[in-house]
Amino acid sequence: MVDAGEAHFLKSRDLLEGACQRAFNLWSYENEDDMVVLACRVLFSIAGVQTFEQGNKRTGFTAALTFLRNNGLEFSGPDYTSFAEAIVAVIERKTTEQEFAELMALYVRDPEQAG
Repeated sequence: MVDAGEAHFLKSRDLLEGACQRAFNLWSYENEDDMVVLACRVLFSIAGVQTFEQGNKRTGFTAALTFLRNNGLEFSGPDYTSFAEAIVAVIERKTTEQEFAELMALYVRDPEQAG
C-alpha cells in the first residue's frame, strides 16, 4: 500500500454500503448485465457519496477493478492516474458514466474468450 500522506478513514459505513448496493440494484431492477457498466456504477457510486475522508475516486476505481476481477474479467489498461481526468469529468457532469464505461470497456477482456 502506498502512503499518500492523507487521512483515509471511513466517514460513513451506511453511505459506503448504499453506494455498493447501487450496482446490485442496477442489475436486479434494471436487468443490466454488462459487467463494465456495473463496475462503473460501483466506481461512481463510491466516488460520488464521498464516504471516505480522502481517496474516494481512487477507492471507487479500485473497487471497480476488483468487481471486474471477481466477475472473471481482466482490466489491462492504464492505471488510475491515466483515468483520473475522465473520472473527474463524469463527476463534474462534463461527460456521462456511459461514456466512461465505453472507454473502460476498451481495456477489459474475458480471459476465457481470449484466443
